[in-house]
Parts: sequence; C-alpha cells; structure tokens
Amino acid sequence: MNNLKEISIDEECIYIYVTWFSISDGEYNYLCKIFDGSETLVFTNQMSFTPKGGSWNTWTSYNIKKHVDKPGNWTFEIYLDGKKVIEESLAVLSQ
Repeated sequence: MNNLKEISIDEECIYIYVTWFSISDGEYNYLCKIFDGSETLVFTNQMSFTPKGGSWNTWTSYNIKKHVDKPGNWTFEIYLDGKKVIEESLAVLSQ
C-alpha cells in the first residue's frame, strides 16, 4: 500500500500493490482477502507466480460497491503459500 490512511466510499476502485524483494526462484501462491467495515469478506484474489531476478510485483484491484460495501475500517490480508505475511487497514469514509 502507498501509506494511504483513508479514502471515500465514493472512490471507484482500490488497488493493493506489493513488491516482493529477495524472493527465491520457484512458484508461489498469492492470496489477497479484502474485508469491509463490517468485517465482511467482500473480495478474494488468488494467483500463482514465478519470480525472476529476485523480486516480483503483485496487485489486486477491487471495484467498490458503495451501495453494498460498508464504510469503516477495511482490512487487507496478503498470504504467500498459505501464510499471512501482510495485514493492513484503511479507513473508508461514508462521505
């Protein structure tokens, strides 16, 4: 994440971008979970990737459904090969 602390529920999309450094060769399984302000799982994205050169970039995008998703403290969890490696939160404001 780029250190955002808050956004409006009126934003169209959220992007979660991770650069993996000093990562070994081989295939990895990536999973991103997004929870809205009511702690409801609103989106998951999973994929496999094989880094080249010791680093790799992954990203997840989510189109906010402002009439369905709940504002509040959203949580983003990133898993690599089944292990949670990142958990971040973002205040999503109703206005």
